[in-house]
Amino acid sequence: MANHVSALAFCGLLAALPLTSGAAPIPSQSQIDTLVGETLGPSVNAVADGGPGLPRYLRASMNRRTAPVVLVPITADQAKGTLNARGIKAIHAPGQSGDADEIIGANCLGLAFFHGLPAVSVAGKPSSVYLIYECFSGYTRVAKKATLLKYLKPHSDGDAILLDLESGGQLLIYWSGTGYSTKFVRKGG
Repeated sequence: MANHVSALAFCGLLAALPLTSGAAPIPSQSQIDTLVGETLGPSVNAVADGGPGLPRYLRASMNRRTAPVVLVPITADQAKGTLNARGIKAIHAPGQSGDADEIIGANCLGLAFFHGLPAVSVAGKPSSVYLIYECFSGYTRVAKKATLLKYLKPHSDGDAILLDLESGGQLLIYWSGTGYSTKFVRKGG
């Protein structure tokens, strides 16, 4: 999997949140693995730290009214057929449709969005889990006041996530107040 950094990632308002939040402990890979396994099932695996473009987890304030969302890159090729029963909701890229089980494709990565976890931990049961499954090599947080988010329709309710797609494109994922929306920032080849 290629590991590249987008030109947008160098902008001042695009940066991954630190792994700690004040005095909060950094979750171990074992804690992240437990969250993923218990929530998404035993055939889903968290991706260990893949470098600066693919951190093992990230926190973002996607919705200004709730606690930060914990994002974890995952591999879920073997989980097809089990995610709907667990209540996992799909996030669709433009032109994509289907439920969580139908969006799983071979040899790509998923990015799981865990809602409702304590602000200082990855322990516990999330209130809801969303999943996007695309071939991407990096992701970063876009701060809610970034120029990139100003003209979105529907408007972004908080931070957004920018996926660097392996096709060379970039996909923006944001909470619109009622659900997740996506928009290509740049289409790939």
